[in-house]
Amino acid sequence: MRTTQGETQVNRLIRTMAGGTLGTLLAMTGIAPAQADDTAAPTPNAPTAVTLWMRSPDTYHWAPISFAYTDPDSSSVTATPFEIRNSDGTLVHTATPTHTARSAQTGIAGSWGITWDGTSNGAWVPGGTYTVTTTLTDNSGHATPTSAQITLEAVPPATMQVVPTGTTNVLDFVATPPEGVQLRDCSAMSTKYYKWQWDGSVGDDGTCHTLVDASALPAGEHTIAPNISRWTPINYRPYVPPPITITVVDGGAPTVVAPADVTAYRSRATAYETKNLEYTVSDNSLVDGVAWVTDAAGTTVLPEQVLPRQPKHTFTWNGSVDDHALPPGAYTVHSRFTDAYGNTTDGSPVTLTLRDANPVEQLQPTDGESVLMGEVPIEFRPASAPTETVTRIRVVLLSTACCGGPLDGYLQSRYIDAPDADGNWRMRWPVGDVEAGDYDLYNEVTWQDPSGASHAFTTGKRAVRVDPVTIPLTIDATSDAPDTADVAIETSSPHSEDLDVTIDWGDGTSPEHHTVSSPYQSGTDRSHSYARGGSYTTHVTVTGSDTSSSASDTVTVAGDGNAVTPAAPTGVTATRGNQTLAVAWTAPDGPVSSYTVLWTADGSSWTSKSVPGTTTTLTGLVNGRLYAVAVRAVNAAGQGALSPVVYARPDAVPPPIASVKGTARSKSALISWTSGTVTASYGRPTGFVVQRYRASDARWVTVRTVGVSTRSVTIKYLTPGTPYRFRVRATNDVGVGTPSPTVRVRPTR
Repeated sequence: MRTTQGETQVNRLIRTMAGGTLGTLLAMTGIAPAQADDTAAPTPNAPTAVTLWMRSPDTYHWAPISFAYTDPDSSSVTATPFEIRNSDGTLVHTATPTHTARSAQTGIAGSWGITWDGTSNGAWVPGGTYTVTTTLTDNSGHATPTSAQITLEAVPPATMQVVPTGTTNVLDFVATPPEGVQLRDCSAMSTKYYKWQWDGSVGDDGTCHTLVDASALPAGEHTIAPNISRWTPINYRPYVPPPITITVVDGGAPTVVAPADVTAYRSRATAYETKNLEYTVSDNSLVDGVAWVTDAAGTTVLPEQVLPRQPKHTFTWNGSVDDHALPPGAYTVHSRFTDAYGNTTDGSPVTLTLRDANPVEQLQPTDGESVLMGEVPIEFRPASAPTETVTRIRVVLLSTACCGGPLDGYLQSRYIDAPDADGNWRMRWPVGDVEAGDYDLYNEVTWQDPSGASHAFTTGKRAVRVDPVTIPLTIDATSDAPDTADVAIETSSPHSEDLDVTIDWGDGTSPEHHTVSSPYQSGTDRSHSYARGGSYTTHVTVTGSDTSSSASDTVTVAGDGNAVTPAAPTGVTATRGNQTLAVAWTAPDGPVSSYTVLWTADGSSWTSKSVPGTTTTLTGLVNGRLYAVAVRAVNAAGQGALSPVVYARPDAVPPPIASVKGTARSKSALISWTSGTVTASYGRPTGFVVQRYRASDARWVTVRTVGVSTRSVTIKYLTPGTPYRFRVRATNDVGVGTPSPTVRVRPTR
């Protein structure tokens, strides 16, 4: 058959690829591929000499034995079982190797190897020099024998000797290495009492000494396990010598050194300061100790208490029994110590004096103040005849919520670091940064006794409720002249910020506006002159950054008796809400005692209500229905003219979000949602808020506010791996809709 030039080129490719994928394709076309020639045997790379060091008197540390290879033809290579022979050629061990593939970047095709621990069929192989052999064969039959040398180091790295030290039950375990061996470290431990172990060190002469103090072990025979490690050319290897038996002798009754006498001051209503009386006990066996307390008459007030052994026998007590503090006075602490053989020693009695402490008296808040609002005044007065010098006072609010709720364990505190000039300790606490809820209020007083030693006293707890929103406000309107009234105002801000104060004197004149600092107490410097006599309601409104408070008081002035009906109110507005309208207006000139607000939905039947100020809210209305609203002022002379009518439709908050989806991304979360369906002419959303909940915050936080056309946002700067919950709420000018179902997202890295 004639061979074309194209076929010749194909055959060359096939010879190069040795019958690979292309050869398979050509075979399908009927063109026979040429066979590639395998002309080279694999090249082994024998390991350097391998040494197995002794691990114990009858074991070695295992070591890997591996032959790497290259093969120019990139064919498969197999290895015969590894044979290990001694110096006279006797076979002592065989093993089947395992193959490890190598990266082509290293130039090594692979390796065959075994791991050997110096045994054959479970028997220990004697020390000496051995040869391991194998033959590497490629898939064309080209074979290459190879070998490596293995040394079994059967000489222990040290000999052990126990040397007495001259001290009872204290022995020196000495590890002496042979010539040429360098020790790294040594140690020993009891094989029964594992907590008793001792570390040694290598001396200048190369020997390693472990000082075994067995005096704490019970008398009798004990097995001690020594351990040493030696340096090798590439690393270090541990060696476990045979265990050594020692004998511990009984040293007699324990020796006890009792602590000095001590004084404990009252630290709270039910206890004194906790004192730790440490007894130094010496014995060559384990010693148990007990302690008990008697009063001045010798009556036992605290029965025997078992003393913990570590690090010293310690008696810990706070001067209380069954959670009740004992009366102040001198008490005696007795102790007794018994070793493992029944030898007993009584410790010297220790006098523990309990002393009362009453550093301060709390003046504010008083016991009757159960709700904390605005800037809460805190005041303490030092004891009338103090033996204590107060150095600092900490005021604490601890939430009484429980059971894993958002406020479980929530605590806020403030410090008073110095007294005022009169000696009293004062501060004002703006509670706007405290979460609303029920709390225990208590104080921690730090003080010094006459010797200069520092102590702490914690007062009893009082139940209070924190209102971080309301601005407290009290007013008192009085008249001390025929046509003049005064109003005294007392208020403060939960955030210690400036407040806007509006005073409406109730006679139709323009309200007064003042900006005051918190806390504010006006006295009677706010006064007003009335044009006519009569009874007037003074209305005061205090406004902060996010809330306000109002209060009213009525005052009667004499005047001249020339009263007329008021003019019509002006500037009437009606702001829509959910089934409500918020109505406001501007008072007319002249005295006004009240206002009548009228409204109707059909133009024929009017509903009315009387209000004292210039604002009110109409409730129980129908969303989407148009209402007409008007206002007239009233005073002693009668009803005034009706204001112009205004019109408004109540609206509703938007419906809940239909569905929410959360997708985890790198340090962020993609939140998308579908808006709820609105079929009526009210309740339509004008925007959305996205809220986040994290366990460490323990509350929902608004993280994004978007327009009504937005349906997805990406929340960034989240902590990878931390679980978050998200929800979405629709908003309009009436308010915020019901939260959507929550979605859980755990951001990735």
